[in-house]
Amino acid sequence: MTAKNNQKVEPRILKGFRDFLPDQARKRQYAIGIIRRTFELYGFEPLETPAIEYEDILLGKYGPDADKLLYRFEDLGKRKIALRYDQTVPLARVIAQYENKIPIPFERYQIQSVWRAENPQKGRFREFLQCDIDIVGTSSYLADVEVLDVVNSVLNKLGFKNFKFLFNSRIMLFNKIEKAGVPENLRIKVSREIDKIEKVGWSKVKKLLTNIPGIDENTAGKIQQVFKLWELSQPDEIGQKMNRVYEEASKRNIPLKWDLTLARGLDYYTDMIFEVQVNGYSAGAVCGGGRYDNLIGFFAGKNIPAVGCAFGFDRLIEAMEELKLFPKNILNSSSEILVTVFNEKFLNTSLTVLNLLRKAQINAEIYFETDQRLDKQLKYADKKGILYAIIIGPDEKKSNKVTIKNLFLKSQETVASDKLISYFK
Repeated sequence: MTAKNNQKVEPRILKGFRDFLPDQARKRQYAIGIIRRTFELYGFEPLETPAIEYEDILLGKYGPDADKLLYRFEDLGKRKIALRYDQTVPLARVIAQYENKIPIPFERYQIQSVWRAENPQKGRFREFLQCDIDIVGTSSYLADVEVLDVVNSVLNKLGFKNFKFLFNSRIMLFNKIEKAGVPENLRIKVSREIDKIEKVGWSKVKKLLTNIPGIDENTAGKIQQVFKLWELSQPDEIGQKMNRVYEEASKRNIPLKWDLTLARGLDYYTDMIFEVQVNGYSAGAVCGGGRYDNLIGFFAGKNIPAVGCAFGFDRLIEAMEELKLFPKNILNSSSEILVTVFNEKFLNTSLTVLNLLRKAQINAEIYFETDQRLDKQLKYADKKGILYAIIIGPDEKKSNKVTIKNLFLKSQETVASDKLISYFK
């Protein structure tokens, strides 16, 4: 099959999906490296799950708005399946499925893609990477603080200086909703609308509340009144556990700020909830999470306490770019050195030098074409962001030396072949 005999296929990708060319991929790998090392520093173990789950594993765990964003379809075997929406529900399935093989408490991290049928916009895509940590099997307040501490550490190591944790309790939130006269069976629906206050304001939220069957204008007004009074006072009814979380987090210099209308959009949260906002980045929270003590019960037949969070990785990258947090050399090639080839007769000499560099753990590559002029090889290295080029011509070979060209400084020097490795070390 050739292009000559067949109609050309237009190269394209679906809206909301992306390719990452080397310059962008290097930035992503840089950030992933810091995130993974920090997760492991705190003792979290890696976990990977399939991209596709049975539909019933995912449906009904997030809430009706989220369920609408699931990519659902039938496979050739007529099985109803769906693409992974997040990494928390698959984790809950794993805990129930392998409970006897997993040490409890279980500290896991997961760095994989998820898929949502979103309307693509700044900070929102249909395929994106999430970086999750979760602690399963303990109700201790120290587990909640540990999650907050990991997030704080990651953000500091990535270079962020000005950020805040918006912090609340689902228990406190539901208590306030019920004090406004809302029946218990409607509190989750009401909390979903309250979560939109920051984006759309109270006026719009009151209209959304009255769209809920059982919530009239009078009740919506009482909800607004209760929350406005709550916002003017210090949080009350915190409870011993949340108070201990707040105090211990403060000791660790985690910048918590009570946000009494923070609800988080997913139904499975049960107590502590939080989001992290970065000053100077307007597309939304870069991380969010909380405690979910009932979710695993869907699969295990018993409730197993858990707490965790997910970094919106693409938002992290966008924020780092906007705030210029990437190192200046991040765009340099993976190769530090290009070994040039003077001509076919000099190929073995160039390959010998290449092998010496690689054995010394120095990133290097060779120019594959043996009939190209030196200036073309140097242009290739410069375009790729390679810092050095090694030149071995007739004079260098005769004197058992190599010429090292610094492509950044536009300088060069000749050194003895046996001094080559020490030059770069």
